[in-house]
Amino acid sequence: MITGGSGGSGYDPGSAGAGIDLSGGGSIANNGVITGGGGGDGSYLYRANAGGATGGTGGAGINLAGGGNIANTGTITGGKAGSALYPGYGGAGIVLAMRGNVANHGAIAGGSGGSNPAVGGVGGAGIVLTAGGSLVNDATIAGGEGGAAAEGGPGGYGIVAKAGGSVVNRGTIAGGAGGIGQGTRSHNGTVGTGIVASAGGVVTNGSAGDGKALIIGGVGIEAFGTRGATVTNFATIASTYWAGGTAVSFANGKSVLVLEGGSRLVGKAKGGGGTLDLAGGGGAGTLSGLGSQITGFAQVAVLAGANWTLSGSNTIGSGGTLTAAGRLALASGGLIEVFSGGVEIVRSGGVAIGTVVRNGGTETAFGTANGGMVTSGGRQIVSAGGVASGATVTLGGDQTVSSGGTARGTVVSGGAQYVRGTASGTTVESGGSETVRGVASGGTVASGGTENVRGVESGTVASVGGVASSVTVKAGGREIVFSGGRTVGAILNGGTEYVSSGGAASGTMVHSGGTEIVDSGGTANATTISGGLVEVMRGAYVSGRVFTFAGGGTLQLDQSVSFKGEIAGFAVPDQLDLRDIEFVAGTTTVSFTEASGKTSGTLTVTSGAHTASLILLGSYVTSQFTLTSDGKSGTLVADPPLAAGASQTTFEDIAPASPYAGAAISTGLLSDLPRAIATNEQARAGQTLLATAPPAGGGSLMVPAGGADHHPLLPAAR
Repeated sequence: MITGGSGGSGYDPGSAGAGIDLSGGGSIANNGVITGGGGGDGSYLYRANAGGATGGTGGAGINLAGGGNIANTGTITGGKAGSALYPGYGGAGIVLAMRGNVANHGAIAGGSGGSNPAVGGVGGAGIVLTAGGSLVNDATIAGGEGGAAAEGGPGGYGIVAKAGGSVVNRGTIAGGAGGIGQGTRSHNGTVGTGIVASAGGVVTNGSAGDGKALIIGGVGIEAFGTRGATVTNFATIASTYWAGGTAVSFANGKSVLVLEGGSRLVGKAKGGGGTLDLAGGGGAGTLSGLGSQITGFAQVAVLAGANWTLSGSNTIGSGGTLTAAGRLALASGGLIEVFSGGVEIVRSGGVAIGTVVRNGGTETAFGTANGGMVTSGGRQIVSAGGVASGATVTLGGDQTVSSGGTARGTVVSGGAQYVRGTASGTTVESGGSETVRGVASGGTVASGGTENVRGVESGTVASVGGVASSVTVKAGGREIVFSGGRTVGAILNGGTEYVSSGGAASGTMVHSGGTEIVDSGGTANATTISGGLVEVMRGAYVSGRVFTFAGGGTLQLDQSVSFKGEIAGFAVPDQLDLRDIEFVAGTTTVSFTEASGKTSGTLTVTSGAHTASLILLGSYVTSQFTLTSDGKSGTLVADPPLAAGASQTTFEDIAPASPYAGAAISTGLLSDLPRAIATNEQARAGQTLLATAPPAGGGSLMVPAGGADHHPLLPAAR
């Protein structure tokens, strides 16, 4: 055992001696016990200019004034402070005045503070690194206990690093216990800080695969001053005051806290404008309290290869930035919000899951952002190479998909989506809007939603405008195709598609309740009308384009006299609404002239003043068409239905045959029947023959058993 000398007592107590004091430096290996001397006791009475009211400071266990190396496997303790009116400080376990190295495999502790009936003295530090150096701890280092008094003295610091240096802890570093309060109105002293770094330095607590290390104190680690400190935690940094205390406290923006997967913070982390890195060296990690327990970090980064999960409520507020180069997900019930000037950046290769961006917050994805929400005042930017999947954009929020970016399955509910890149499967709900200058495919526009397909943006180098593909527009929804925009394969299930001047629509399917409006200068091609309405306005560009009926609906031509498109599939119950052909009973007429190829013809409707000549693909005759008023001063053209239960058979359905031995129509009746069939043709069983013109060559019409003939001038007599 080695013990320093004690300081003398009296009005002017003497200084205590160190257990070992090497003023010129050197190396010490200890496997025994080294103790600093105790400080002398002073007077408890204050006398002006007489001294003696302060107790002596305890001596250091080891003092290396010139630096050197210490290897300890035994016990090193600072001396106890003297008691007085102003009690002294406990001695440090080790003072390394110059650079050097300490390797501890034993126990190192500061001495206890002096006592006083009123206020206790401060405990000594476990180790003081005055000029830097390095410390590796595999055992225990602790500050000294505060002195006992009515107001117990503060515990000593575990380690004091005054000029940087390096601390690697694989054991326990603890601040000293506060002094015991004595008396009826007493208070225990505060617990000392585990590590104090006043000029930067590097602290590593634990290692990958070894989470047993512990740094603990009233404050776990405190770094102040103007130099940056770096703290890497694989294990536990804790406050003895638990969640109400502080685990880590930084004072400047140069400092960095690195949390490895599996590490723990017990208490608050105060960033001071510094950086919080969530790393992956310790495996997957879980964090909670970002923005409440963990505050003041200007940058929060999930490093490449890291995998972190946020639990509870987490926020990135004003001036804060969250960057994800690794994976950041939410636990069940977890929440991460970016708001009020806060920024989340998902780096290439990184993944962020479930982020909520609101009230002035921004999320920028160069990597992958899944399942987030962008709400009032929030913004999500999907940059080139980035992917946003399953986002919900609500009232006041917006998602911007930049050129080269991709959004999948976005739900726009009251917010806005701007697509300059690629969006697929977007659902635009009531109050929402999607503006497409890039490519949008497979989306749905619900009631109250709007999709705007626009052209090349001013000032860009893009060669084509926006393209919307296979979008479904439901009842109450709208798709608007602006100049330079293009929509392909839209499905109008009760919704409306408006093609403005310079816009183009191709392959639109218009179901019942749906409406396609092609404005002047707009283009529509290969439109299919299946129960809905297509309006071609004056000046629309449809030359050579085909409009196909497929089961009902109306094609409204506002300027039919100049319509140069083609119409296919016209049959019962389809309608042509010719708004510019005035309907006057007995004056407005219709005729059909078949083309030489017998696969098309021209339907001519004239009021005398105006004439429309429309190309119909298929085989028709004039008597198939009826004209009525459309109720808007125009003319409605229809192919009237037959009697209830009858089915119409075209000439192609009638096979040549010899006279059939069945119920034939008499020649007397045939003489009154306008006949339009070739010699010796017959109607099939279960079908109705519509004869509309006289035949050549005096042929006969045969109706087999179960068949029927039909003509408005002739009863179905046999």
